[in-house]
Amino acid sequence: MSRGKGCQNVARPGVASSVSASGSLKLWSKANCKGESKKIAGDVADLRTIGFDNKTTSVEFG
Repeated sequence: MSRGKGCQNVARPGVASSVSASGSLKLWSKANCKGESKKIAGDVADLRTIGFDNKTTSVEFG
């Protein structure tokens, strides 16, 4: 996906089915950290389990 501090738009929006993260972050359904969001901590092997499969368009770190 992306990395860095603050809000980052992902390189390929709407195609993530899993996330691997060290720490917590917030996934967003629209660019620039807008729209629906889900906060996660650590790895999520299947984003369907949190209702966010193929929705991630931006990520908020830190």
